[in-house]
Amino acid sequence: MCVQNLHKQLEEAIQDGEIWVMQLKDTEYELEGSRERVQQQATEILHKASELCCESFTVLYHLMMCCAKMFCIFLAEEKSSFSYSFVHYDCCS
Repeated sequence: MCVQNLHKQLEEAIQDGEIWVMQLKDTEYELEGSRERVQQQATEILHKASELCCESFTVLYHLMMCCAKMFCIFLAEEKSSFSYSFVHYDCCS
């Protein structure tokens, strides 16, 4: 009777172990899928951030150029009213 009891406990432990192994594999597959999704989202976020950075740089560059041109126009208009000479800059021509 004792041997049969031990054999039954062994079979139950083996079945429990097999269930745990299957659950572990399922969890590993879910984790791998989550890693892939997170990696894809991170790539998309970096791409969008890069685009925004480039767009911001472009807007700031154009704003700076516009301000420089306006300043050159101002200097050109004011140049005639001052008695001293100005250094000539390429943007003013």
